[in-house]
Amino acid sequence: MPKTHISTPTEDLPKQFLVTRERLDPPPGWQKSTLGGFNIYRSPGVGWTRIVTPTSTPDCETCVLGWFAYGDHFYPAQGSDELLTGQSVEAMYPHMTGRFLVLRFQNGQLFCTTDAGAQFPAVYRPQTGEVGSTPLVLGWTLDLQEDLAAAADFQRTDGTVWYPFGATPFVGIERLLPGRTIALDAGGVRLTDTRPAVTTPLDTAGMYRLVGDFIGAIYRLEGDLECHLTAGWDSRMVLAASWPLRKRITYLTYLAKGANACVDRDVADSLARRFGLVHEKVPLTPASQDDIDRWAWRTSNGIRDSVVDLTTTIVETYQHRYGLSGVGGEVGRAFYWKKRDMGVTGLTPEQLLDRLGFVKTAGSLQRADRWLQGYPEQTRSRILDHAYIDIRLGCWAGPALTGHGVEKPTLSPFNSMAVFESMLALPETYRLSGGFARDFIAQACPDLARVPFNRRSGLRRLHGLPREVAKRMPKTTKARIRRLLSVGQAQGPARG
Repeated sequence: MPKTHISTPTEDLPKQFLVTRERLDPPPGWQKSTLGGFNIYRSPGVGWTRIVTPTSTPDCETCVLGWFAYGDHFYPAQGSDELLTGQSVEAMYPHMTGRFLVLRFQNGQLFCTTDAGAQFPAVYRPQTGEVGSTPLVLGWTLDLQEDLAAAADFQRTDGTVWYPFGATPFVGIERLLPGRTIALDAGGVRLTDTRPAVTTPLDTAGMYRLVGDFIGAIYRLEGDLECHLTAGWDSRMVLAASWPLRKRITYLTYLAKGANACVDRDVADSLARRFGLVHEKVPLTPASQDDIDRWAWRTSNGIRDSVVDLTTTIVETYQHRYGLSGVGGEVGRAFYWKKRDMGVTGLTPEQLLDRLGFVKTAGSLQRADRWLQGYPEQTRSRILDHAYIDIRLGCWAGPALTGHGVEKPTLSPFNSMAVFESMLALPETYRLSGGFARDFIAQACPDLARVPFNRRSGLRRLHGLPREVAKRMPKTTKARIRRLLSVGQAQGPARG
């Protein structure tokens, strides 16, 4: 039976929403809006922006849930919940950047479209014709049933947990992948064939402007902003895009353990000193078991990996400001593929699961095959590009949004259809070599692009000499050494 009263404390469920025909008494502080007979419930801080176009009527309305920029404005805007435009929503969508869900009521149906990387997560239940941020909120109208088969089918080779191809840990609930649209009506939920497209890709300078406009729009509205800073490519690209505001943004580096984290700290330190950045190094507070359990509860147990370890630190150091991350910048390089994948047509389900890091089971192979059918006769490298967007972003990065108990999300300035499609239109060798990333960064400052990525520079490289030697080894040599080491470990120590 539907549940009409929800007693969950509102502070435990930030960045969440539910779209349903049911009338509920949601947690304290939640807000309610209506659209075409549907009730939209959202936690405090989740934006609700009505898009007013020349074709808007009571029978044809569009609203956006979440956080996004369009042009030089960021929404939700203070003092207004409307965006007046002379363009259609279809024309706007490719250039909208952020974490959002577009809701369009037309002809008695409610169409729901995820953002380019599904970074504002959305799951749906065909049985009841409802959409929510997590299975948890869908459980407010109908009890959830754990899917034990899915838990067995989608096992990771690295011991982490997350669900690919739109699967979830619950029976009858599916995840909406990036850039996809579902239609809700009295008959339930229908996945449509609608896929937003970019007709004219942007060049590097155009992408740099669009990404920079997003950052500028947030700063003008908020007057405060923080940005992750590491030794990697993507945080460097965000630094470049934020270059005009670099003296006013706070750049954060989390002091995790391990060799990679030490390199992140040293390179970020060096960048901050050289370019005069406001830089804060954030010590990590070990996450308590209670905090880990609450993180898992908020995400409906759909993801468990190292990001959970940050949850206590994120909450304790929260400054009530938006953060920037480089998630999605990998589209401009090559995340899952290598040179040997270029020009080769097709990919088997087995090969796909190997690249994604999942154990091959009957269920995972079946879902992988179904997903691959959506990309017929494409090159292996392009299929793996889509795998990064659909699966890595849509099924791993997106669902993590609801985990941390803070109101304002971290946003990626790359998360727009125009940026993703423009990156994919670049020559593959240019992306694979890092040429695009360097040229993007050089738009801000050529010297910034010359600082080495993921390693120290100058004499400081001697602090990590084994790492430097390993980085310069040919991959075949490293593979041969790993095989020799594995043989030695299998044989065990010599007995004398």
